[in-house]
Amino acid sequence: MALRENVVKDLARWYADDPDPGVHGAAEWALRQLGAEGQIAKVRAAYSTGGPIGERRWYLTKTGTTPSSAGLSFVIIEPDEFLMGSPVAEAERTQGPTGKNEIRHRRRIGRRFAIGTHEVTVAQFQAFRGDQEFDRTKARESEAPANMITWYDAAAYCNWLSQEEGIPPDQWCYDPQQKFAEGMTLDPDYLKRTGYRLPTEAEWEYACRAGAATARYYGETETLLSEYAWYTKTSGDKWLLPVGSLKPNDNGLFDMQGNVLEWCQDQALLFAKNRKWLGDPEQVGKLSNSEVRVLRGGSFLVNAPLVRSANRLTFQPLDRALYSGFRPARTYPFAP
Repeated sequence: MALRENVVKDLARWYADDPDPGVHGAAEWALRQLGAEGQIAKVRAAYSTGGPIGERRWYLTKTGTTPSSAGLSFVIIEPDEFLMGSPVAEAERTQGPTGKNEIRHRRRIGRRFAIGTHEVTVAQFQAFRGDQEFDRTKARESEAPANMITWYDAAAYCNWLSQEEGIPPDQWCYDPQQKFAEGMTLDPDYLKRTGYRLPTEAEWEYACRAGAATARYYGETETLLSEYAWYTKTSGDKWLLPVGSLKPNDNGLFDMQGNVLEWCQDQALLFAKNRKWLGDPEQVGKLSNSEVRVLRGGSFLVNAPLVRSANRLTFQPLDRALYSGFRPARTYPFAP
């Protein structure tokens, strides 16, 4: 008993004070394994400030402090140039050797950004929209990721979160005067604004890889996948897992592979072969329901080849699915 108490004490200290988001995430996972969720709640109550404290490269939003309505946790990512997509030799690469949907190419993200540690849960989305319909046969618990989410739903939540955090409306990434539906216009400076938004596809993959060039952020093969991802082999196609149940990646991000597919900001475009570094530009203009948008990460209803860092799926922005969800992001720097 004394040993367990000392371990929990150390983990709680690392969870609260270590500036590295990977250590922060690993400590959270370990506390959950020990049934010490109360320690997580205490840290959330003390650190829900809306911005990083000291040298911490993670922070908690100001929207709540209890387990059922806790503020969202975010990590701050310092991007670098990286290779996006998959190499021809990747064993489970989609579309075979040509792999047009995953052509490996050079990518540069020209800004720091923050991204949610967890997928947005049923409870967190209900705080925004109480009458939202979920498939509760799959999202059985309030801490399961919100499902049946359209791109428009996810974008509207991001604006609401910006409002809840007291971010000035001129920094919101979606025009609050427009209806979240076909025909809404994306302004040409949304990546310069500091409000919440959906991650770009490049931001998502960079955050997911956490520096790894392998098919998955822990390595190449399926061998350890069940420790990090909730997918058909482990879920039995039955239901979603509460967020944070499995191991995080080295950025302290949970469920980047498996559980629910996650909407990205971008319209789906085929990658092009190019030896030059490609930027991560804004995609502006009006949204059309005939133009599909990207989702990443795989889900509890897919097999291992679709649970890889480079895998891309697409839906129309008004589509709802048993396995469609999201996590927010925002451009950094911002004031706490």
